[in-house]
Amino acid sequence: MTTWFPWGVFLVSLFLLVLLSGSKLLRKVKILRAGVLFLLAAVTGAALAEIVLGEWLAAAMRGIADLVGEWMGGMPASVFLAVVGFAMAAAIVIWLLDGTVDKREIAFLLILPTLFVAAGGGGITGEGSQLAAAFFGVGESLFSGVIGA
Repeated sequence: MTTWFPWGVFLVSLFLLVLLSGSKLLRKVKILRAGVLFLLAAVTGAALAEIVLGEWLAAAMRGIADLVGEWMGGMPASVFLAVVGFAMAAAIVIWLLDGTVDKREIAFLLILPTLFVAAGGGGITGEGSQLAAAFFGVGESLFSGVIGA
């Protein structure tokens, strides 16, 4: 997989997320706004987990989790991060039941894939997180097919 594609997806989806989160047109139809923002935040989060910035963030999360784990009596960082990740995922589901997407849901969706990469211990090497590799592989294949590259 080429390295430009996840960066392109990240930048475009982040731009659209910021642009559409303040859109007055989408505010009129709550369920459409929730769906569009949820999808954009999930795509942006997956792209973040795949790029170098996400790898750095995953390494920082793992370092902090190591410190917290030692403070909690030797709990492994991966267990601590997995528990936090599942708690965040449950919170997203509970918050989305009201049919709206607020800033906290967007923030959780942006960070959740990187958190799971940090919990899995991946994403800290030069090969990428592999979390979103299948997603971006399909997208890149479709994009290459469209432009004929």
